[in-house]
This record gives sequence, structure tokens and C-alpha cells, in this order.
Amino acid sequence: MNYNVINDPFIPVLDLDGQPHELGLRELLRRAPMLRAVQDPSPTVEFGLYRLLTALVLDIFRPRNTEDLADLLDAGTFDMAAADAYFQRYANRFDLFHPQHPFLQTGGMTAEADKPLAALLPTLPSGTNAGHFHHAHEKDFGVSPAAAARLLTLMAPFMTAGGAGLAPSINGAPPWYVLIGGRNLFETLCLNCPVPPFVPEGLTDMPPAWRNDQPPATDRCTRTSLLEALTWRPRRVQLVPGEPGRCALTGRETPTLIRAMKFTAGASCALTTWRDPSVAYRITKDGPIVLRPQEGKEVWRDTGPLALLHEGEDGQGDATVQYQRPRLVDQFATLSGDDWWSGRPDLAIVLYGMRTDLKMKVFEWQREDLVLPVPLVVHSKFHGDAQAAMDSAGAVAMGLRAAIKKAYERDGAGNAQAFEERIAEAQRRFWADLRRPYEALLGRLAGLSVDENAAQITHLRDGWKATVETLGREAFEDAIRDLDADAKALKRRVEARKEFHKRQFFAFATPDQRKPKKGKAAAAEAAVL
Repeated sequence: MNYNVINDPFIPVLDLDGQPHELGLRELLRRAPMLRAVQDPSPTVEFGLYRLLTALVLDIFRPRNTEDLADLLDAGTFDMAAADAYFQRYANRFDLFHPQHPFLQTGGMTAEADKPLAALLPTLPSGTNAGHFHHAHEKDFGVSPAAAARLLTLMAPFMTAGGAGLAPSINGAPPWYVLIGGRNLFETLCLNCPVPPFVPEGLTDMPPAWRNDQPPATDRCTRTSLLEALTWRPRRVQLVPGEPGRCALTGRETPTLIRAMKFTAGASCALTTWRDPSVAYRITKDGPIVLRPQEGKEVWRDTGPLALLHEGEDGQGDATVQYQRPRLVDQFATLSGDDWWSGRPDLAIVLYGMRTDLKMKVFEWQREDLVLPVPLVVHSKFHGDAQAAMDSAGAVAMGLRAAIKKAYERDGAGNAQAFEERIAEAQRRFWADLRRPYEALLGRLAGLSVDENAAQITHLRDGWKATVETLGREAFEDAIRDLDADAKALKRRVEARKEFHKRQFFAFATPDQRKPKKGKAAAAEAAVL
């Protein structure tokens, strides 16, 4: 059978009026200026489709630098003559069931045993992956060719480790992926095409997965290319078409239902130079570490690393821990002065993540939005202030934990879970109340000119300090309000309040203020705390 994704519709999109459609690759490129976005119920699949489209645009139009990318943006539409020539040349590489070169798969896997297709989707129970809230047998899961094509795209960004011999994808355990948003799908795809100098140096010229004649190597790769990395193949997969039936993901009848696949180990990597342009990194003395979703941590609290900070910058002058925002954000900052961006004060960033145990267990998958003032993204002068504000708030949040523990008998010693629910609720309230003030602070920082005088910066810092202290104090007092009122409990409450005031003081203290005091100075400081 034949299912060619060039023309057969498989990508769910919204037009500018919000109407949904499903399109093949050619029609999507043609209509990209008239489309708003790709939209799939699964965040992991949605980003997988964006990554596929980014690699396709790079391979067809070959922008070599930011000048080429700016020219592409200025054109406002894709050159369909170039796209048609490309699709004609590689037409058989986009056939989902081609015997030698099936799209995003490995051909000729006839010797492999059939395995359930459910193993492609981490949200479903399969093999030893239990699903407490999904009660169905893995062999009953079957999808249409269109849905199967969509599932194939999530392997490159989100495949986890799968046991002995089954390596994760190129970034290891899935990180946060950043997508730069444009006014329409055309702009979004262009803005997410990394070009030199915003891609890693020393990359080879390996083609994307659909043009690669070789199956993914099972030995550890030490070299790659941008196009190969964007379409990385951590598994060898070949879909097995079956009888008609109802698609488990769309609920629609389909003449071909895919329940099984050939599935075995694919590429693994030992790359030292690869840095994903869509990913933020924590720079440590031991090397860069990708930023990943963390339990209980809202993504806006990582605004600095994800959208502002460059390697060499941070909020506290700590040379051992720094951050590098995704290079795509650096590239946007270079492009944003061009005419096509005029009149738009904000940058929309969409973040995609899947939180795991750093192995094969999946806890949650996320799609989050950040909207930032363009001047703040482009000009780095106040990035340190934005991060320092978040760092001080984080110190107060940790102070809530330490102080509330003080209100428990023996400071919670002997009970590792002492007041855990109370602490978690206090911290949730604190961060929820702080989000709008932090967004307002970013807006005010963006409104300052690069030669703004120190008095205005000091005014903003003082205002932020007052806000954090007030919200922290309210969260703390609410957390201890209904505790016991006997003499010992009241004494513990007083000690807890002293502890919190001390923590708040040190959250905003200068290095000199943090130095131990002696004599009268120590007594005076103790009186204040």
C-alpha cells in the first residue's frame, strides 16, 4: 500500500480564523502564511511535528546565515517552485510504507518480531510501563496511517531510555524545548530554523532521516549534523499495516489500522560538541547540562535561563553556575530589528517538556507559554537584574520551608515529612501570588533605556524586595496561623517567625551584609532580625 505524507493529510493545523484542518507537507508549506499554528492534543507530538517541519524547511531552502533567513522572512511565503522540485526528487522518501525507505523509519526489518505500536507513545501502557489511569491492553491500540506518521515524529525529541541497549534520543532525558512564535505558521517555522553562527560548529553534512540511505548506527555516534540531529533515530522502526478499524486516537474509521511495528535499538550518541539550538543549558565546571522540567516548578520561574541569560551571565556573579538560553533566542535577538517585526512589542515563546525519572518512567508532559517584552530579550543589560530578582524570591521560598519546620516540635527532627503539605501549600501560594509582580518587573526593566541612571534601577529593586517580603510574610503567617496555642507551641511559633525574618534578610543581603558581625554590630543586627 501507499501513504505519501507529501500530499496525504496528517498534520493538524489551525488557520488564522481558528478553524482546524489536516494537511500534507506540500499544502502546509503553500498555506503556511495563512495558518496560525500546528495543534495536536499531545504536546510531545505537537513539538515533534514542529521539529520535522523545521528540518524540512532547512533542507529545502538551505538558509546559510541570518541574512538568508531575513530574506526568507521578508518574502513572506515559501518558494513553492523550490519545494515542488524537492518533493519530486525525493518523492519515494515520504512514503510511509515504502519497502526500502519508509518515511522516518528503517526499511527491510522483516526478520524482526512484531511489537505493539503502543511502545511509540509514552502516555500508553506498554511492556513493563504500567499505566494506572489507562486500562487497556497494548495490543488493542491501533491508529490510522496519519496518526502513525505523527507518532513517528516524537521519537527524535522525546524518546526515553528503554532498558539494555535502548538509548534515549540525542538530548538524553527530554529537556525543555523552546519554540519561537510568529504571527503565522510561516514566520514560526522560519524563526525556528537555526543558521550559523547559532548552530554548533564542526557538524558534518549528514542528511535528515528521510534522505539517509543508511539505517541508524547501533554503535555510539561521535559526530552528527544539524539535520541528522533534528531527525535523530534512537530506534529502528517499521510500521506494520493491518486490517480496517477505528483509530484509537481520532475515533475515526480507517481502511488501514496499524497495531504493530518492527522495533529495535537505533542510534545512540557520545557527542561532546552538540548543543540543541532549541534547548537552554546550565553551564557548570563539569560541562553543560540541559534544563529539564522539575516537579512542582512552574516554567515562568526559569524565565532567565530559558529566555534571557547568556553563558557568562547570571544574577549573582557566581562564575561556577551560569546559563545559556537557547541559541534560537539569540538568533531572534539578531533578527528582531528587521522590518518584518516592526510594531510587535512582545515575543511569544512556547515550551514543550516531558518530565521523567531520567530513564524510561514518564510522569507528565507539558506545553507552556511565555510572553516577554522584545527589548528585554534583545538587550542584555538588565538580564542579571531579572535573574537576581528570581534568585532572591527562591531564597525566600526556601526560607518558608526552614521557618515552618521550626514551628514543629524539635524543628521536625525525627519526622522527615513534618509539615510537608503545609510547606508545599505555603510555597505554592507564594509563587502563585508572585507571578504577576514578576511579569510586571520584566516589563519595567524592558522599558528602561540602556543608559538608565542607577536611581531608577535601585527603585525597581526596592519595589521588588518589598513585594517579595510582603508576599512571603503573608504566606508564612497563613501557614502557622492554625497551629497549637499552648506555651510550647507559641514559643516555637516565635522562633519560627525569627527564622523567617532572618531568611528574608539574607535573601536580599549584599555580600558585606552576609559577613559575620561581632560585638555591637552583631547585637544591632540581631535586634533588627
